[in-house]
Amino acid sequence: MCNHVYASDRKLWPRTIGVSCPYSNFYERVNETDGPSEVNLPLDIHGQCIFHSLDLEWKRANGFRERFLELVQLLDIHSPTQDYDFAEFVFVGDVTVPPAGANDNLLHLTNTHFRRKVYFLGASFVDMVEWRSLDLKRGGDFAGSTFARMFTIVNSRIHGANFEGVQFAPARFIGVDFDDYALFTNARFEGYTTGGASVHFQDVRFGALADFSAVTFALGPGTLRFERSRFEATVDFTETTFSCHTEFRDVTFLGTSEFIDSSFESVPSPARYSGAAVDFNGISVTGSGVVTFVSTNSRKKLF
Repeated sequence: MCNHVYASDRKLWPRTIGVSCPYSNFYERVNETDGPSEVNLPLDIHGQCIFHSLDLEWKRANGFRERFLELVQLLDIHSPTQDYDFAEFVFVGDVTVPPAGANDNLLHLTNTHFRRKVYFLGASFVDMVEWRSLDLKRGGDFAGSTFARMFTIVNSRIHGANFEGVQFAPARFIGVDFDDYALFTNARFEGYTTGGASVHFQDVRFGALADFSAVTFALGPGTLRFERSRFEATVDFTETTFSCHTEFRDVTFLGTSEFIDSSFESVPSPARYSGAAVDFNGISVTGSGVVTFVSTNSRKKLF
């Protein structure tokens, strides 16, 4: 039996203190139902299941990715009305790739469809993640989770996303359709890459509220880029810290867009104008769209 107990000090979601991992009992129920087609939940030497174990090499050797996809299928069959609960899972990659001649690990997932809401609360993604054609039909909650390496999500649809307080390394959102809210409040993006933007929102549609308030983009010499993206409702950059070169390129604002007490810091960058902290190129403000830049402190400039 997995002896993992959910952390009692997390404040980001309602969970009873001391609740244990639910999947030991779940796998027992599945085996009772399916009979001969038995499935097992691997445990490490500390009694932690493969989803919560901190033994990264053991998890990779035991096929974490396949076990995770198997769990999703089992939940669809045996718990079709329950939300997916992946709280505090420790995700690892099982594909070795050779960037710059060095071995690394990548968690590659494709065509993953979740029929109900997904909770990744407090989860840790310790390797690079590449997620293609993800469909979160009821939305996803990643509050308090950590992406330690590059996170890439491509050609995906998310019906409501909560990334509150998430710790990101470089990240790329390419061709993502947020057709409901996208909340990044208090998230932090760190690190940079030498090829392309360190944090890139490209061809992204924000169909409802996009909240980037109190987000920190601490990318050093890296670049944050919003490119060919649409904000169709309210977008909030209140008290957002842009500690990097920032570009808004061919971006459309259709609703209320607020940069209130935002901080655009001058950093070494390839900007056209030496020392420029932010570039706005090809911006469209259409319909009832309004873009507001306000500092409530007369002694502190936004730029």
